[in-house]
Amino acid sequence: MTFITHGFTERLLGIALLAATIPVLRSESPLVIRAGEDISARVNRAPAGTYFLLKAGHHTRQTVTPKDGMSFVGEDGTILDGEGVTSYAFETLHTDPRGVTIKGLTIERYAPPPQHGAIQGDNGRDWVIDGNIIRDNSHIGLRTGAGFVVRRNRVYGNGVIGISGHRADAARIEENEVFENGGGAGTETPATAEASGLKFLRTHDLIVRGNQVVRNLGIGIWSDTNYPTVVIEHNTVSENRGAGIWHEAGYAAVIRYNTVERNGGLTPGNWLTRAGIQVTNASNVQISTNKVTNNANGIGVMQTGGYPDGPYGPLRVENVQVTDNSVTMTIGRTGLAQNIGDRRVFTEWHNRFDNTTYHLGPNRFYFLWDERLLDERGWQAAGNDRSGRFIR
Repeated sequence: MTFITHGFTERLLGIALLAATIPVLRSESPLVIRAGEDISARVNRAPAGTYFLLKAGHHTRQTVTPKDGMSFVGEDGTILDGEGVTSYAFETLHTDPRGVTIKGLTIERYAPPPQHGAIQGDNGRDWVIDGNIIRDNSHIGLRTGAGFVVRRNRVYGNGVIGISGHRADAARIEENEVFENGGGAGTETPATAEASGLKFLRTHDLIVRGNQVVRNLGIGIWSDTNYPTVVIEHNTVSENRGAGIWHEAGYAAVIRYNTVERNGGLTPGNWLTRAGIQVTNASNVQISTNKVTNNANGIGVMQTGGYPDGPYGPLRVENVQVTDNSVTMTIGRTGLAQNIGDRRVFTEWHNRFDNTTYHLGPNRFYFLWDERLLDERGWQAAGNDRSGRFIR
């Protein structure tokens, strides 16, 4: 099997060119909105492309349904406050606006329903969400749509997820600080768990780059049931309660140049869970040049039951290449495991670990392969990391 990455850059370029041709006329001078005014009423009266300047102060219990090309820019100290009773700051429940910009706002204390965000943008397209503070909302802070560029935001204290997307094709999530989300999730069951810093589902051509994802009360970066190609690179992912980076039930992904440390707690997860980087039932995945340090487990790849086939073929661990990483483990393990009674995951499905440097603690067994706990000699004898280094 080969990696499903051919044409990825070309597809992104094509999407960008298409977005650039959307005929949205923006107003040259802003319409000013002061605290206490009805933002929705002003928006409803304005044409597409209007630029709104929101003046500093508390804009309380406001919900905006934007039109194509509108911009909402805040002065320093501009706060949209849902006061714990208003569902949405911005919503696209029954519209599909393109080319909206939201910049420089603090959006706080909204009460969206489960699986919805204070910014509920998933029917929108080609929005720019830049330089905002999105905090203390009851479920999701920001739910993105296709073509969104989400950059330089601080997203924290949201009840379940900081930033999420469903079918958010070609979304770019870059240079955000995403921390301390998930505190309102309560006790989650594995089948319905959502708590995370970032979580994306059923999305093509997703890029998650250069973010600080720390101290979330669940997974750090969660790629769930996504489609070719997911790129997760140059992120710092640390001190999240669950796994640092999890690519679950998906297809082609590139996970590289990330710093992943102290995720998953202080005791090893069952099996290979709560790893710094983990892959479950996904094919054509490259995990390379990451620094993975002192997580509950190191790098864990797992084939398990219960996942139906997806639109691009079987959801199975095939052609997963783990190379050129640096892994430090004083607890836990790195490796590949299955619980479906099919040893082809080890012998025929082209999965390999190679050329990684391991810094190991005092325990004897830090590796798992073919249902066996192994020391470094056993790991190499099984065909892994024959060009790797093991430092005690």
